[in-house]
Amino acid sequence: DQIVAPLESRSMRFRYGLVSEDDMKTRLRTICSLESVKFTPEALQAIVSTSAGDMRKCINILQAAAGRGSLVTEELVYECTGIPLSVRIEEVLDEMAKCDTIKKAAAALEQWREHTGTILADVVQSAFLFISQRPEHPLFSATIIRVLANIERNLMNGASETLHAKYLSSVIQQETLNKHGLSSEYYMLD
Repeated sequence: DQIVAPLESRSMRFRYGLVSEDDMKTRLRTICSLESVKFTPEALQAIVSTSAGDMRKCINILQAAAGRGSLVTEELVYECTGIPLSVRIEEVLDEMAKCDTIKKAAAALEQWREHTGTILADVVQSAFLFISQRPEHPLFSATIIRVLANIERNLMNGASETLHAKYLSSVIQQETLNKHGLSSEYYMLD
């Protein structure tokens, strides 16, 4: 990935930072106004959240959603991006936390993934967005956020979805027990 010296000496490097949420929303509102696109406030937040500071991605998501309906909604944004709705992610996380074994929690996740057709990488990305934006949620912890980041990185490098789904299930079980003041001796693999 190195640039040859003669070309590099005649070039400039530009490093672009992430765009703030407020700037992204302002720009989206301007585009929607100019293009006569109707939207809900939740849709704009969903676009900004899934774009992760990338303005080009933000505009592409808006364009895709606007092309599919007369009103850009949160549901339409998540449908266009292939990322599960945060409400659905909360449901599956809560269901996994209620299970009394890792095996049952992993089965609940697998059943939900099969029913929705969602790959684990999208579950992990959505869970990260959901949990990191809700510090009041029972599963909010540095451990969960770190584990989600590690799983995402490992999946991008070709790691096993099955193994990482079980790993995520075990961490959710452990964090649930920790929140209730129970030790890990109370939770079982099967």
